[in-house]
Amino acid sequence: NELKGKTLVTVKKNYLESGHQNFFVGDTVRFMGYVSVPQDVQNESQFDYKRYLQLQKVLFSGYVSSPSQFTVIHRDSQSLSSIINKIEYKINQKIYSSYPKPAAGFMLAFITGQKGFLEDVLKESFNQLGITHSLVISGLHIGIIWGTIFFWVRIFSFFIPMTLPIPTLSAMVSIPFLVIYVAMSGFQIAAMRALIICICLLAGIITQRNTKSFHNLCIAFVIITIYDPLS
Repeated sequence: NELKGKTLVTVKKNYLESGHQNFFVGDTVRFMGYVSVPQDVQNESQFDYKRYLQLQKVLFSGYVSSPSQFTVIHRDSQSLSSIINKIEYKINQKIYSSYPKPAAGFMLAFITGQKGFLEDVLKESFNQLGITHSLVISGLHIGIIWGTIFFWVRIFSFFIPMTLPIPTLSAMVSIPFLVIYVAMSGFQIAAMRALIICICLLAGIITQRNTKSFHNLCIAFVIITIYDPLS
C-alpha cells in the first residue's frame, strides 16, 4: 500500500562513526523496513506518543535495523538548510573524534544539543542535580557565543583599527553566527526564544537605543506563536 504523509524513521546506527552512510536535510531516500501508524494510548496517564507526533505533522513511524537498507536516491546540495545541516554534521563529527566517549557525549550535548550520545549515568546525574536544562540550547549558549565574539572583536581591535565602536561591531558580527547556530539546532523553541531576545538586545546596541526586557519577550512571544502556534 502507498502511504502519503510525513514519516519518522529510526535507524539503529552511530551516524558519527566513519564508514556509515550519512543523510542530510533535503535528501531523497529509499529504504526497506517496517512502517506503521502509532498506537493510541491505553490509559489516560500514559504518554500520548501518537498525539506528540501529530503535533509535528508526523503520521507514520518506522524502524530500519541496518543503514545498508537505506539508499540515497537524490542528494540536495544547494539549499541553505542542507548546507547548515552538513556544517552541523562536520562539527559533531569533529567533537566526537576529539574526545573519549564519555566526554564526547557530554560535549556534544552541551555544544550542539545532541543528547543521544550522552551516557545514561550522566543523564541520571544531570536529572538528580536538576541541571538538565543546561543541555538544551537556550540563552546560556547564546550568551556564551555572544561573549566569545565580543572578546575576539576586542582582541582584534588592538591590532586592526576599528571605525565602529567595539560593542556595535561585535553585535553586527554576532547576529549571523547566532542565527546559523540556532538553525543547526533545528530551530528549537527554547533556542528561538533566546535568539529573538538576543537579536532585540543587539539591535538596540547597533541603533544605540535602550530596549526593555518585557518588550523583547513580547516580540519573541508573537514570533514564536506565528511560527509554531502549538508550542
